[in-house]
Amino acid sequence: MRQVTRGGEPVVLSAREYAVLEALMSRPGAILSRAQLEDRLYGWGDAIESNAVSVYVHQLRRKLGSDFIRNVARRRLLRGPARGEPVKSIRTRLLVSLLSVVLLSAAASAALTYTNVLSEAEALFDYQLRQMALSLRDRAS
Repeated sequence: MRQVTRGGEPVVLSAREYAVLEALMSRPGAILSRAQLEDRLYGWGDAIESNAVSVYVHQLRRKLGSDFIRNVARRRLLRGPARGEPVKSIRTRLLVSLLSVVLLSAAASAALTYTNVLSEAEALFDYQLRQMALSLRDRAS
């Protein structure tokens, strides 16, 4: 159990309620999606109940006041205007980064393979050309 104050009055929160509040307070005015809040609450491996975030937000509204957290276009907002685009969840950012690394390494590998094949093809062509020249020379003599 954690304790915060609202208007000078102590408010007791569960660990999950506090985690949601902390996520919202860390970016005042920013819009946070359900997925972003779930990432903060559960991380990668835990099973997530479909309405768990909604339950915690409801409990926070009940304890801190209904004006404290607002829904904006099916996203959560903590006081103040939105600033720019919503931030992608950590999971999404990591997957995009991983995909970028995989694509870059595949492109580098393909370029290296192309260079090696081109070099081998040139060497083979030179060898065959030399063999034909030797064959023509032998026939001419």
